[in-house]
Amino acid sequence: MSEIDVFISHSSRDQEFVMRLITLIRSALNLQSDKIRCTSVNGFGLDGGIATDEKLKKEIHHSKAFIAVITPQSIKSTYVLFELGARWGAEKPMIPLLTCGASSDHLKSPLDAINALDASQSAQLHQFVEELAGWLDIDKDRPAAFEKDIDEVVAYSNQCNSNQDKGEPKDSGGPKDGGPEMNMKKVAPLLITIIQEQQDRFVEKSWGESAPECFTWNNLKRFKQENTIPQVQTNLRRSGKFSDLVDMLAQLPETRRNDVFQEGRDTFKETWEKIGKVTIEGQTDAGQQAEKMIAEAVVELAREQVSLRLTNWY
Repeated sequence: MSEIDVFISHSSRDQEFVMRLITLIRSALNLQSDKIRCTSVNGFGLDGGIATDEKLKKEIHHSKAFIAVITPQSIKSTYVLFELGARWGAEKPMIPLLTCGASSDHLKSPLDAINALDASQSAQLHQFVEELAGWLDIDKDRPAAFEKDIDEVVAYSNQCNSNQDKGEPKDSGGPKDGGPEMNMKKVAPLLITIIQEQQDRFVEKSWGESAPECFTWNNLKRFKQENTIPQVQTNLRRSGKFSDLVDMLAQLPETRRNDVFQEGRDTFKETWEKIGKVTIEGQTDAGQQAEKMIAEAVVELAREQVSLRLTNWY
């Protein structure tokens, strides 16, 4: 069973807010960092080498308190919606916390039946702390000890709300006029960049034939044993860049979208055997297999997310 006390469901785009929220929680309740799960904030994420999806599912179900950070960005995240649905289905306590211009209207049935608190109002943040302390069965500190942290959260909530108002017209949630023409030249390079970033992160570059200088079959075995592909997909589900990619893909005609997916699948280095020499511009056979696995995993996740996005639009 999970040892996490507080699980914070959020979009990675709202990292600045959740950092302030964590400071408030720790200040008011004297919680240790290992009792809070917030995957996009350093020190509160998951350990390397674990099965991320399985671990998060357990923590969503077993954590004593679940905080849903509701913003115009997070409510578009399929992964956040999954977390909210899983917690609701477990019939465990949940606090929806509205910020950055979000209102209770952003919560759809059945979550709209849960009372949401507004992080831009000091009184409701005090209520939030009080309820959280009750769920965790611990005493909160005296209000004067964390009043400054409440002020920080309120100030940021109002600031990001103001930035939303001053920005571009609000997205209606559907395809945009002229979107496909504007995105066709940008979407394939973005998909390729995202794939290459994940390949560079999880597959060592190969420049020599000795084991420390190249990606070996043993490396590939460890790559599989450490459940690297689920880690890649979990990271991308919380990525603002990947969310932008999904939006652009959803606006493309289906035939063009399939062409982009194929370009993504073809994103991997040639083997040294095919190039005819040992070079950092190529890869070992094992390294190419790992790169192909990542490319395929990113494309399949993008395809899944596009399908969900189109279903929501129409």
